[in-house]
Amino acid sequence: MPDENPPPFREGVHWASVQDVFAGGVNDHQFHRANSSGSRVTYREKRPWQHLYGRKRWLSLRDRHLDERPLCEYCLRREVVEPATIVDHIKPHKGDEELFYDAGNLQSLCKRCHDSDKRLEESGKTVIAFGPDGWPI
Repeated sequence: MPDENPPPFREGVHWASVQDVFAGGVNDHQFHRANSSGSRVTYREKRPWQHLYGRKRWLSLRDRHLDERPLCEYCLRREVVEPATIVDHIKPHKGDEELFYDAGNLQSLCKRCHDSDKRLEESGKTVIAFGPDGWPI
């Protein structure tokens, strides 16, 4: 039986046990972060627009976008061919449905670029990409 209260990976963040993840008993909304007062805030409470990603309209738009642009746009800038697996909003929508469904606000990214470069950009950091010749792009 997995530990009921696994130790935090880093202060304030608690992750589900590996057994729970592989058993299919955990989803993204069950990962939680303790706020400054010590109470837990679920991912859904932190981002109330998460339900939009399950709608048929979004899933159709996402599939159509990946069909039209199947390669990671960040990798292509570096002249690397990598299949895209994520449709990302260029400008964060924060629940604005008009911006959420705006096809002009979407880009295709691979998981690595979405989870690293894009995340750094959104936090205000400068990301310097290098081309195959070793020079900054």
